[in-house]
Amino acid sequence: QRYSWIPGSKAIGGITECCVELTPLSGVAGGRVERYLGMVSMHFIRESRAADSFSGEAQSFKQFLTECNAVAKAHVASLGGNAMLCYKAVPAESGGRVYKSQVYNFVSLSGCAVVIVRDAEGEGGRS
Repeated sequence: QRYSWIPGSKAIGGITECCVELTPLSGVAGGRVERYLGMVSMHFIRESRAADSFSGEAQSFKQFLTECNAVAKAHVASLGGNAMLCYKAVPAESGGRVYKSQVYNFVSLSGCAVVIVRDAEGEGGRS
C-alpha cells in the first residue's frame, strides 16, 4: 500500500486508488489544508489530426484537456497530495492548419498541491 498514508486513499486489488481534487478555489468545503506541497506548473503540447471538420477540433481539444487533468492529478498524487488548489488551465494556443486537417493545442496548467484533511463534523452534516 504505497499511498495508504494519503487521506482518502484506499487499496483495491493491490492497486491504491487516490482521489485528487482540482479546484480553482483556495480551499475545499468540509476540509482543511494540513500541508502545502508546493506549486505545480505543467505545459502540454499536442498535434493531431481532426477526424471530422465539424466536431473533430472541439472533441480533440476536450480529450486533450481531460488527459492533461489526469496527468496533473497523477503528479499531485505522486507528491503525496490529494488536492490541487488555485487550479488554473490556460489554453495558450489552439488552432488548425489547412493541410490535412491537422490541429495543434497548447495548454498551461498550474496550482498548489496540498494535503486536505476532512473534518468529521463536516462530512456527517452532508446528505
